[in-house]
Amino acid sequence: MNNIFYRRKWNDTDLRWEAPSNNTEKGRCFALAEFSDIINNKKDKSINYIIVANGGRVEDRSKDNETVESTELHLDFLLENLKNKPNNYRIIMFMMDADAPIIEDSKLMADLFDDWAADKSVKSINYFGLSKCGAMGFYIPRFFKNQITYNKSNLFLIAVPYIGTKLASPKIIYEEIRKVCRRFLIGEKTIERIIAKYESISSNSHMDYDISVPNGIPENKLKYYDANFIGNMFSEENILTMKKVNSFYNIVTYIDEVVLKETKNRRGKLLCLTNKLLFDSKSDGMVYTSTQEEVYKHIQPTGSLKINTHHDFFSNERAMTKLIELTDKTITKMK
Repeated sequence: MNNIFYRRKWNDTDLRWEAPSNNTEKGRCFALAEFSDIINNKKDKSINYIIVANGGRVEDRSKDNETVESTELHLDFLLENLKNKPNNYRIIMFMMDADAPIIEDSKLMADLFDDWAADKSVKSINYFGLSKCGAMGFYIPRFFKNQITYNKSNLFLIAVPYIGTKLASPKIIYEEIRKVCRRFLIGEKTIERIIAKYESISSNSHMDYDISVPNGIPENKLKYYDANFIGNMFSEENILTMKKVNSFYNIVTYIDEVVLKETKNRRGKLLCLTNKLLFDSKSDGMVYTSTQEEVYKHIQPTGSLKINTHHDFFSNERAMTKLIELTDKTITKMK
């Protein structure tokens, strides 16, 4: 078991972070879980942070809101593979606040980066940001307070909905689900149960709605939506500060025949189906490939990868092997 060691809950009345006051809030708060350090080089006293961020909540990852298993997000594969690398690592799983505007998660994460970077034993901070956490990652450098934090930061942004995704857009996706179901002669009651199930999985708040496409949020949900988050993604301030980090890699994901054949788990199969029925086979099951590539119109990353995998990136060992290799090479190049 790995303990959750840091928690903050967004107070949407006072617009500030505070300690969660009950178990329900613990399940929906901004949280970090730390895993045992991996020390491969005892002569080297430096440590390299790896922040794994997939956009899940504590209540999604923990049975008791206190601890997290290493099998969550398939971190056991990451942990095992890092034992064969030359550097030293500290792995942290990040879980998002369910109710805070995503930009507030970015600000709080930037403060943590500043704290970690100030430690002389920390060589690098490597952020694996998937999907909405990738979008969040594009904002994080904007809120750094110290130059040393830029120098030590490597951002690996994966399957990012830079201009939003319709799966986070109730006004759009629910109607598309209805059309697809009717095409297969599925009854109206069953359709509404499918939509209700979809809504029950969602945070029904900023965590999901902030990555909606424009005009994708119904009127009664607008108070849980920050249109400026996606709207200002490529603002001058974001672009300038992203250029200051040690490295930024954009990782694009897509489904092809290889993915269709190798996918065995239920979530992966559902993403392959979603890609076909809702994205015209032009996505990773959640985000259009073209949306992930939108960043190239605004900034040239340190490097780019295009990996055939569905959106559940951390469960794909082939994709993770490439990410681990890239990360270790990036760290090794740093002074």
